[in-house]
Amino acid sequence: MHAEDTLFNLIGLIYDAAGDTSRWPIFLEKLGRALKSSANTFFVQDLHSQEFNVASGIGVDPSFHRSYERYYRAKNVYLIHGDRRLHTGRVFPSQVLCSDRIALRSEFYSGWIAPQKHRHGLLGVIFRRHSLASMLGAIRERGTRPFGEEEVSLVNVLMPHLQRAVSLHRVIVDLERQRNAATDTLDHWSLGVILLDKQGRVVLMNREAEEIVCQKDGLSLTEKGPCAALANETTELRRLIQDAIATRLGRDGGSGGAMSLTRPSMKRALKALVTPLFPQDAFPVQRGALAALFVSDPDTQDNSDGDTLRHLYGLTPAEAELTVRLVTGGDMRCAAQMLGVSMNTARTHLKRVFEKTGAKRQAELVRLLLRSPAQVRRKS
Repeated sequence: MHAEDTLFNLIGLIYDAAGDTSRWPIFLEKLGRALKSSANTFFVQDLHSQEFNVASGIGVDPSFHRSYERYYRAKNVYLIHGDRRLHTGRVFPSQVLCSDRIALRSEFYSGWIAPQKHRHGLLGVIFRRHSLASMLGAIRERGTRPFGEEEVSLVNVLMPHLQRAVSLHRVIVDLERQRNAATDTLDHWSLGVILLDKQGRVVLMNREAEEIVCQKDGLSLTEKGPCAALANETTELRRLIQDAIATRLGRDGGSGGAMSLTRPSMKRALKALVTPLFPQDAFPVQRGALAALFVSDPDTQDNSDGDTLRHLYGLTPAEAELTVRLVTGGDMRCAAQMLGVSMNTARTHLKRVFEKTGAKRQAELVRLLLRSPAQVRRKS
């Protein structure tokens, strides 16, 4: 049997590689020492269509990898004769999969194995689904003894950890893919978007938000979450965030709200809007995000002309313009001033917007518009 410290070392390397695939060659090299094998490979092959891909490998000249992929993958007598044995979790020496009497006379052996001065093989099936198999292969040089029970036992001990590592890697890849998709979509918006978890800490933010935060002019990030330039504004901002999170979790709380964030540079205040995120909100929500902070810089924000909103909801130009300004974090007073109307007129416009869209409050209006083709405003 192999020493316990060897097993622990190999198992540790497996989980290291699950999170960083560039470390698989390190595992394969250490495994080669334990197995006394000269070449070790992770590969995936469809045993019917013969589609083939090497995930990681050491000890095989790249030219032989290419010749296997081009021609010899369909000639592999060990996979052809051993097909019925190759089930998930099983480990076999090559002579069990195909007898030497057949293998040594095959084109695969004479054209691919012998020229590399290889001889004996060991094959472990990490996963198999229908004809697609993910496998670990080890090969010994000519003149060495075949793999036996000791080597099969070692790979059998490692097999559950290899399977967990592959599953873990798939989860990591899926999460990264989801995150990248969410970030890519949010990056198209000219509105800064910051997604927050149940502690109010940042889960994800788009490029516009990063640009605003990097200026440290009215909004910055700490370990506790978003922070304003003034202490009283930080307190209010975090209250809105916690209220939105409480609402999302089904506890008593507000639905967020809007506020201005004073800027030490004396530029016009940033406009911030906090809202809960619900599962039905059909824009990219990162796993763990319960609330969103939308922030806009009035000195750089590209405001929509409202055409899309007018066509979607039948809004008048004034109603569409008011909606855009409110959704991008503005308050009623500022919006009324920008439109050149009284507060009473602005409230009348908003009442009609609510009637036409079905929204009952500003935060609900934001979520509604984020689900619509308008998506506030997209950068080209």
